[in-house]
Amino acid sequence: SNVLSPPTRWHLRFGEIDMGSSSQPSFLSTREQNILHKPYRIPKSAVSLFHALPMTALSKSSSFRSVAPCRVCLFGEHQDYLNLPVIAFAGPIHCCIHVSPLVDREDHGDTTLKLHVPSLNKTAIYNLRSLPPRQGPDTSNPDFALAAIHEAIDDGWILSSAEAISTTDIPMQAGCSSSTAFVVAWVQVLATLAGEVLTPVEVAQRAHQAEVTHFGAPGGTMDHVTISLGGLLRIGPAPWDYEIIPNPENGVWILSYSGEPKETLKHLKRCKSERLAVFEKLRHDWDSSAVQDLDNNELTLLQATRTNRNTEREAFQLWRSTAASGTNGKALGFLMSTHHGALRDGLGLSTVSLETMNRAALDAGAWGFKLSGSGGGGCGVAWASVDKAHNVRRALELCGAGPTWIIHEPSKGASVEFDMDKKKAS
Repeated sequence: SNVLSPPTRWHLRFGEIDMGSSSQPSFLSTREQNILHKPYRIPKSAVSLFHALPMTALSKSSSFRSVAPCRVCLFGEHQDYLNLPVIAFAGPIHCCIHVSPLVDREDHGDTTLKLHVPSLNKTAIYNLRSLPPRQGPDTSNPDFALAAIHEAIDDGWILSSAEAISTTDIPMQAGCSSSTAFVVAWVQVLATLAGEVLTPVEVAQRAHQAEVTHFGAPGGTMDHVTISLGGLLRIGPAPWDYEIIPNPENGVWILSYSGEPKETLKHLKRCKSERLAVFEKLRHDWDSSAVQDLDNNELTLLQATRTNRNTEREAFQLWRSTAASGTNGKALGFLMSTHHGALRDGLGLSTVSLETMNRAALDAGAWGFKLSGSGGGGCGVAWASVDKAHNVRRALELCGAGPTWIIHEPSKGASVEFDMDKKKAS
């Protein structure tokens, strides 16, 4: 039959309700939207009413899942916490948390959240009536899920019982914000269970609070904004400022994992604290000529910071002016490689494996290559023409890189999907 069957899942995001398939964590394809005409746009009041339904009509009888993409930084590593802009995009590699409400437990007065993480062989059980205490800034093993629960309860959220399973395709400790993707997805889970309506920016803010502020940790807002909103963005200079950048039409990204896990907090602390000390000596002016009090190491940090800032600025201006014309490929590639050089030589963030990948990508015809994320291991990203993409991917794999992805366009931001037709067991 050519008759379209009723939708099995609703996608709720940004005040839109889309009818989609039950197997895809993304929005409808163009073909599907043509069949179903277009998503229904509903007023905020109706969104609030609908989003409140999970507590009564949806999540008490149906499962749902929260999906968050990875983050790929193109320009501006270690800049967002210096109040300098960054350019990043959401990648189509996801963390997904499947949630099943525990109605029977709640009816008997037991309010519990169970979180299974099969990849780590871990299960956490949170009794919402008797939570473990808040962890302090000096904790060596931060529990971001617990932190988000504490923050939610502190704000008066009333959470219902549920069992959740977290899975991910994002490589861990690889510079793609696997931890932030989980926290963003988890914040969406808590909001859904509490019947709270959050904008994407509010999701980002709550995730940053749970992952960073809660622990007094270093780190900016790039990861949280990019993952929550999706697309290609320039973020900053203020922490929650962002601008959507047109997607380039003449190239693709090739993201590749070096196989070397990185020590995120170690690099964040070093790059942040040492450069903030330089900033103080310069009286809060990166362009100050009063550098006589800086030692050689501080001068190196200053030059790297200036290069990275200027490179991001040039890339942004180039992107805005030429994205649709298809003439910015080589120029953006050159800026990426310049940026990588500053991260390597000025901040000491590259590794032997990343440099091997750099040479392999450029030799295979990539326009540019750079490490992505906090560095010291993790992922690198190449930028190449469409016709060279598979050659670059093959070259990266042959030089020993791990999983490699060709990315034609950024991913949508984090979203929640409700299973409307889940059948009760007989």
